[in-house]
Amino acid sequence: AGSGGGSGGGGPSLDFEASGGLSLDSGRHVSDTRPISRVGGGRGGVREVEMGSLGSNGGSSRGDGGDDDDGSNDTVELGLLHAVTKSTDAGTNESIPLDCGVSRSPTATAAAASHAAARPPRASVNLNMGGGECGWDRHTVTAAACYAALASVAIGYDEIFPVFAQTSRALGGLDLSAQDIGVVLICGGVALVVFQLTVFPVIIAHLGATRALRIFSLMFAAAVMVVPLASLPAVVSHDAARWAVVLTSQCVKIMVLAVLFTTVIMAVNNSCKNKVKGRVNGASTAAAAFGRIVSPIAHGVIFSWSLRLHVALHQFIVFGFVAACSLGVFLLVSMLPASLDSPPAEDDSDDAGADDKVIQTEEGAGESASAGDDKSGVGRPAGF
Repeated sequence: AGSGGGSGGGGPSLDFEASGGLSLDSGRHVSDTRPISRVGGGRGGVREVEMGSLGSNGGSSRGDGGDDDDGSNDTVELGLLHAVTKSTDAGTNESIPLDCGVSRSPTATAAAASHAAARPPRASVNLNMGGGECGWDRHTVTAAACYAALASVAIGYDEIFPVFAQTSRALGGLDLSAQDIGVVLICGGVALVVFQLTVFPVIIAHLGATRALRIFSLMFAAAVMVVPLASLPAVVSHDAARWAVVLTSQCVKIMVLAVLFTTVIMAVNNSCKNKVKGRVNGASTAAAAFGRIVSPIAHGVIFSWSLRLHVALHQFIVFGFVAACSLGVFLLVSMLPASLDSPPAEDDSDDAGADDKVIQTEEGAGESASAGDDKSGVGRPAGF
């Protein structure tokens, strides 16, 4: 493709109505005097016109007077004509059809129309159609509430356990030292690592996110009632029994919470579409942060109040409150549908709209660059 004209001699020529300026004569010369329209946003775009199969009925490949030796005019066949835009910045080639005003035969047009009509519609399988038009729905609110409630309950237990463990036996505590409490927490951390690497993948594969939430929220309510058993007179007087109860309670509790937090975050993200995931996670995290502020205060007040009660088993009151809150979490997670085990189906229209915006942006940048080239006169071949 260039700026040169066709061969002379008055030979037959074939003009194409493609915005004017493109002509093909029998001497196989292609002239294109049209200005280059920039397709992409990259600089240095060059449009080339490639010819597919060009042939003639005559025997000569180039006629002097435009006619073959047998005196018949050339019949030029346009095999393939397309424009190729090469971007020197991106390093890729993009083929763009070029409408040259060549009309199809009625038979070919009818065959193409019948083929398009016979094509079956594309079937789509949507396992999770949640999110609604705005990207989130009532299940998103429920999942975010579950995350905030679980964070509040978990931080309440974690804050009250060291206080209870260091309380004297006369007040119903375990009378453990700071070093002993550190050993309990370390053992829980080791158990968590082993559980996450071996057991957790199997649980998620068999139960799914929502079912695991329901089961393990009940398990957490039972696990928090194990540690006050170590303060019973028959257990606290034996160090081995006391340590066995405390370590078992801590390991079970931390593994249950690992499942709960992972699955509730999965439910939150699966309840909304990608375009609102940032806002949904921000709102749920803010609600959870507020719960983490209020919950330790509430649990501390209840624990202090229980110590002033001169009744038997008063140390079970605060842990009973934690278990009751865990049952509330169970009621919340029971409202989540099983479809939240998988991500929602994204709309093709949303992706198409985003692609259109990107294309429009690139076209605007390309037009700006073209205008700059016109003003400066730099980068335009002679004859264009």
